[in-house]
Amino acid sequence: MRKEEPYTEAERPKQYFTGTGRTLGATSGASTSAAPAPASSISAGEWTGVDDTKPTTSLQLRLPDGSRMVARFNNSHTVQDIRRFVSTSRPDITAAYQLMTAFPNKVIEGEHQTLEAAGLLNAVIILK
Repeated sequence: MRKEEPYTEAERPKQYFTGTGRTLGATSGASTSAAPAPASSISAGEWTGVDDTKPTTSLQLRLPDGSRMVARFNNSHTVQDIRRFVSTSRPDITAAYQLMTAFPNKVIEGEHQTLEAAGLLNAVIILK
């Protein structure tokens, strides 16, 4: 060290956050009392994809492991098609789960409702 030079601190290696994200807060306990529909009985069949000639919407799916997926669906797809998409794209999710809206937190009922009829166009859906 020289007296004429200003002090320079040695560079330390940067440590970035490498963990997974978790949402703060919890859903209301009232909706968790309903039994979740088993994914295997509802998700029979393969995901057929999106027909670009029909109106489409994007859904953000928040998965149980904290990750998220954004998927395109036709407005005429059903809630059951969301389950088919999840089982096709993420076969590692084998546990039964409920589909819930982000705000207000409520369980999505009616597996055969279209996304438009269920009010799920451009929505955030939580798998719980």
